[in-house]
Amino acid sequence: MTLSRKNILRVLGDAGEPMTLAEIGVAFGISGKKGGEQVLSHLNALIKSGTIIRNRRNRFALSDRMDMVTGRVVGHREGFGFVSRAGEGPDLYLSSREMQRVLHSDKVLARVKNIDSRGRHEGAVVSLLEQGPHHLVGRFVQDRGIGFVVPDDSRFSQDVVVHSDDQGAARDGMIVVVEITTHPFEHRRLGGRIIECIGEHLAPGMETEIAIRKHEIPWEWPEEVTREVVAGDFSDAGVVPEEGRTDLRHVPLVTIDGADARDFDDAVAARRENSGWTLWVAIADVSRYVVPGGELDMCAARRGNSVYFPGRVIPMLPEVLSNGICSLKPNVDRYSLVCEMRIASGGVVDDYRFFPAIIRSRARLTYEKAQSLIDGDTSARASVDGEALESVDTLRLVFDALRRKRFADGSLDLEIAEPVFVFGADRRIESVRTRTRLDAHRLIEECMLAANVCAARFISSRGDGGMYRVHDEPDGDRLSDLRRVYGVFGVRVSGGATPSAADLMSAVEDARERRPDVSETMQMLVLRTMKQAVYSADPSLHYALGFTHYTHFTSPIRRYPDLVVHRLIKQRLGFGPRLTSPEREQLEETADHCSMTERRAEEATRDVYQWLKAEYMQEHIGEEFDGRVSAVTQFGVFVTLDEIYIDGLVHISELGADYFRFDPVRLELNGERSGRTIRLGDALRVQVAGVDLDEGHVSFVPAVRDGRRRKSGKWDRVPE
Repeated sequence: MTLSRKNILRVLGDAGEPMTLAEIGVAFGISGKKGGEQVLSHLNALIKSGTIIRNRRNRFALSDRMDMVTGRVVGHREGFGFVSRAGEGPDLYLSSREMQRVLHSDKVLARVKNIDSRGRHEGAVVSLLEQGPHHLVGRFVQDRGIGFVVPDDSRFSQDVVVHSDDQGAARDGMIVVVEITTHPFEHRRLGGRIIECIGEHLAPGMETEIAIRKHEIPWEWPEEVTREVVAGDFSDAGVVPEEGRTDLRHVPLVTIDGADARDFDDAVAARRENSGWTLWVAIADVSRYVVPGGELDMCAARRGNSVYFPGRVIPMLPEVLSNGICSLKPNVDRYSLVCEMRIASGGVVDDYRFFPAIIRSRARLTYEKAQSLIDGDTSARASVDGEALESVDTLRLVFDALRRKRFADGSLDLEIAEPVFVFGADRRIESVRTRTRLDAHRLIEECMLAANVCAARFISSRGDGGMYRVHDEPDGDRLSDLRRVYGVFGVRVSGGATPSAADLMSAVEDARERRPDVSETMQMLVLRTMKQAVYSADPSLHYALGFTHYTHFTSPIRRYPDLVVHRLIKQRLGFGPRLTSPEREQLEETADHCSMTERRAEEATRDVYQWLKAEYMQEHIGEEFDGRVSAVTQFGVFVTLDEIYIDGLVHISELGADYFRFDPVRLELNGERSGRTIRLGDALRVQVAGVDLDEGHVSFVPAVRDGRRRKSGKWDRVPE
């Protein structure tokens, strides 16, 4: 039998009891010092992965045979934690004492100690397999000559001790980055040294600086990238017709983006045909400038995507590319990769083709300007090139047909309000408004969806590996919960145990009609039921969109998977060699990595938005707002404020002189004495009671409780 890790696991599994190094060697016909070292090398790798353990008698055994589990530590702000097994079994509860030995995100091997009175599997950490974070962001504190950093992330319950020689220029109260130098599992205390002083805690923009470092988002350009950019030809003059590249400068393409956009990925145009239309979706040809394996490429891959914070962008590519030579600016020549589609009047894409092109955008339209053109605004229409205007009019017809066809085929579309912060010159929030979704937004969305589907079909039909966007159907338990809650509102979710996206869309539309007062809340319930879409090297269903094949092709300036898709399309067109086996294997690694960077960006931006919401509400403590109950839990209700869509918690202790029982089936609180029921969608006027900036939490209390109104922190009787 060949010596391998897989075969070692088979030998240990067949043995039924722990084995010595020599016994394992005999199983493979290996003896002697050199042979023993080979076996031990494999064993150490398996120990590091948590698959096997070495006991005190220096024998080796499978971890699961010894009631051992491997997983990531998940800390809780109250000091306890869990070993998460990623769905491979119940999580292990770690007491606050046990959590003093490990950190949130550590990979550990833990022993199942017992099952406590609450039915939780309680664990004890046996070994540290992989240290989670190597750096933490937090507030530096000096207390009686001792320096320490209080982590910004409350899942880290231990402060980091910093000796005077390792404090650098840090001052008391300053936000810093601390490098972990001693881990509590090995040294019984958490120690570190300060490697960066970010600034004062409440300085404008500090919430973004903290999020960037907390989530380890690459934000500085390495010197190697800078040198490659300086050496490259990224000038407008370098964009000239090339052999094999179609000249499409006669087509009246336009870009339609947000008013503050600078990286124009896509341009669109449409032309009437006898039985339908021709639709062009021209995408910036980033692959023309970013060479596989180069410093630019490796840096873009590490970043995975651009990250958009309020008022700040961490781009995937340097601005000379993202806002310069790759951006499809108006009236300048640009290289692009084009998807040309023939669309029938019923919205079916009858045919399509991809080809490299040189284009020239006729106009840079904002969504608002494009909407004015669609609405027939005379002044707006007079300001646009005649051919471009005719193309926009045709695009509107294409949009209508594509959208009708997509929903007929069973696609899900949720209209959920999104808050937008308006900042003043001092980077403070002046007001909060909701983002208006226009038909111009939907028009671009439909064009991009159509091109993405064509790209997925194209790379799939040619085989040889791919990069796809997949979205699995929701878990059965979550669907059951959704069906139950919808039923409380008199809305039926059809489709049996496995409803399709079309079934969910039908229920959403029914809810909009029956209960417009809680339509937003009910759509949020559907969104929470969904799994997260991810990238994959293999094609699969996109549940929410209802597509059997789907990918991301339209944003290579800001998403690395799109850049990979461009390269794959070019290879299929004969502009590059076929993939080797290692390259095909690397596609799956790239897909997993880009799924991670996408989640990282979402978590970082969510942290910033939560902080900004809390900061805004801090200026309104004591004021009253109207809102609706958007979530019900056993510890209280969350209320989302009307118009500004900021939510906060009304703790159950603030609901009045009653004992409220939580009904997990109907998601409501029922007062035992009063008979009062609080459920999803209930209107509730609240007063802002407080905020926690670091956690991004807002606390509300009812404006009136038990016939009394809260004033100056006390409850005064409301005059009758």
